Amino acid sequence: MDNCINPKKNKFNIQGLTRLNEDSCYKNLRNKTISRTGKYNTRNFKNCDCLAPEVKELSLQHPSVFFRDGYGWSSNNGCNIDNDSKLRNAKNLTNERCINQLMTRPYSTTPYMGRGEGNVIIENKLLPGESTVQNRPCNNLSGIYIDRFIPQIPCIKREIQNTKNIIPEDTDNNWVRGGQPSRQIIRNKDYLKNCGYKYNGKFWKR
Repeated sequence: MDNCINPKKNKFNIQGLTRLNEDSCYKNLRNKTISRTGKYNTRNFKNCDCLAPEVKELSLQHPSVFFRDGYGWSSNNGCNIDNDSKLRNAKNLTNERCINQLMTRPYSTTPYMGRGEGNVIIENKLLPGESTVQNRPCNNLSGIYIDRFIPQIPCIKREIQNTKNIIPEDTDNNWVRGGQPSRQIIRNKDYLKNCGYKYNGKFWKR
């Protein structure tokens, strides 16, 4: 019996990379995914057109979106530098930071003479007006005194200015501002009891 093999002339691959990470399709997908991060960081989102009209139109449609087409007002690559220079250096400015001598009125402190002829006599009556205030010596109450004095009732007259109701020292000569100390009151009470005094509800007596 013939046990020999019939060798083929195909390529004999041994010790090859057979893991899934080494698959050619997987490698291509992984390389594309990794390269997208670098492309995102290095991508230029600026419009290279002069004045960026499309970006400007998008910004005008959304008030909270701002755009910039270069440094200052020169636009991309300085394409708008000529217009910027014309606006900055032209002599068509309304305020050139100079002193403007305004035309003053030829006649000072005179009435308005825009239409017709002025009448000084009538204007002097109209501008200040006529005073309608009548002082007392010239009105119908002159020489009359109206007595509207009303005396106070006895209880108010007696109590309202009584210093005993206002000043504590006038009410009690022993009055202490802030109150007497409680310890001293207890000591006085014990002392009076030891001396034979009795308290009748108002004061101490023997």
